[in-house]
Amino acid sequence: MENFSFPEKSQNVEIVNNVTEFIENPSGKTEEIGLENSPENASLSIFKTHVIEGQNNPDKETDKSISLFSEKDWQEKNRDPIPKYRIVKEIGRGGMGKVDLWKDNYLQRLIASKTLLPSRANSKESVQRFWEEGQIAGQLEHPNIISIHDIGMNQDGQFFFTMKYVEGKPLQKIIDDLKKGVGSVQEEYSLQRMLQIFQTICYAMEYAHSKKVIHRDLKPENIMIGNFGEVIVMDWGLAKVLGQGQEVLSQDSISTLRTEGGLKTIAGQIVGTPSYMSPEQARGKIESIDHRSDIYSLGAILYEIVLGRKSTNKKTALEIVSDVGQGKIRRIPKKGIFGEIPKELRCIIEKAMQFSPEKRYQSSREFAQDIQRFLEFRPVSCCRYNIIEKCQKFLYRWRKEIALVGVTSFILISGFISWSYYEKTQHAHFYLNRAQEILQSPEFLESIAFFEKENNATQEMKEAYYNTIKNTIFKSTQECRSGYDNMKCNVCQITLLEFERKQAQIWLQYYKAAYKMRDPIGTEAAKQIIRALLPSYIFKEEYEQKLQQK
Repeated sequence: MENFSFPEKSQNVEIVNNVTEFIENPSGKTEEIGLENSPENASLSIFKTHVIEGQNNPDKETDKSISLFSEKDWQEKNRDPIPKYRIVKEIGRGGMGKVDLWKDNYLQRLIASKTLLPSRANSKESVQRFWEEGQIAGQLEHPNIISIHDIGMNQDGQFFFTMKYVEGKPLQKIIDDLKKGVGSVQEEYSLQRMLQIFQTICYAMEYAHSKKVIHRDLKPENIMIGNFGEVIVMDWGLAKVLGQGQEVLSQDSISTLRTEGGLKTIAGQIVGTPSYMSPEQARGKIESIDHRSDIYSLGAILYEIVLGRKSTNKKTALEIVSDVGQGKIRRIPKKGIFGEIPKELRCIIEKAMQFSPEKRYQSSREFAQDIQRFLEFRPVSCCRYNIIEKCQKFLYRWRKEIALVGVTSFILISGFISWSYYEKTQHAHFYLNRAQEILQSPEFLESIAFFEKENNATQEMKEAYYNTIKNTIFKSTQECRSGYDNMKCNVCQITLLEFERKQAQIWLQYYKAAYKMRDPIGTEAAKQIIRALLPSYIFKEEYEQKLQQK
């Protein structure tokens, strides 16, 4: 794991001491508080110069623009006197600082700035925490972590840092709108979309944890969702760099939480927001807090995303801290704001919010990967499945591929059937044409015509014509036998029926000749063949009378 580059805490304490000493003794010399000899304290030197100038010229009007250097400084350095920043409006204000919208006059872009409140400027702990927040966030170069542009002091002696301005709304607002059933929000933020947002948060925290940084105040209010889909983790004011020593906390200080919820962040033994802090945070075990505490907070966020409510139903901060410290959280019901909660999602939340850090996900990446498995309908690591559930997941996971195979199989089978029908139909037409050729052959037509009229021909001539008819029909029947058998399938019933009727017509001619030749065997054979070739209703309608007439 790569170490996170961060100045020694003793250096920050020295900066705070220098600032505090200067505030208390503004007339002192620069060398006495060590501002000029340290490159890290260059901004403090500028700060001292501006404050002294401001005190020596109390009637001087203050420009609405904010600048790191006075107009005199710019002129001395032969630079453009236009100040770098200009205040646009105030965005918000909390117990520690205020956030303003500034205009960067050089880059012509809007940025956000966080300024330490004057009431906090005399507190070494507040100044140190503010300074560390800017430095930590500034070194976490990740697209889903708020980017810090600059840090220093303005001409009024206030610590500030500038950061990317994200136009959007906090995740908390989206959850509240989903709970209220706002239609436009429900259309845009489905369960899948919310879980994808949550995955992005997990991967951002995985990056921070790889740098040995823990947030310690993860909550929906500190996650900003931009108007163009950006997901930004904000407010690193309680962040801690692991391995940098214990925090300097005031044992008797309690500050109000910078939220609209009315809960409190208790400094000293407990840090964080009660509804989202881990049990070890709630018990004040600062030395036990590590990246798995953030994972618990992520689980509490996921709980609220899915259920639309916090994991505890207590109202006051002390009651919530007591419940969280004992591992008492609301049981996850079967239904949430998105309808029925799948078993896998309940298991994921329960694992992330385990009382013991060892039983939670051991990394944010592992947490996000289980969410991805759930989205892909694959088995998640924290759930047990029976064989039927595994088969269901397999079939659902590969549903597109299975559907593709099914469609492909249907097309192939349909093609095979169509080709078979085409081939058999072609055979049928061939044999029908053959039967027609037999009917149109001169010898056959002459023989048929002979028996159609009365004549006094000799017996030998009658037998010759009769044998011609019989041999021709037997020959054609033998040739058509294979084609007839080949056409015995459902798809060829219409063509087969036509073929059989043609054959019946030929055998009817034989029947007539056999009848006139007084051949009882031939007559009966022809009749049985005709009956076999045709369904009973066709035989009765078309051929019964013809046979009886002979």
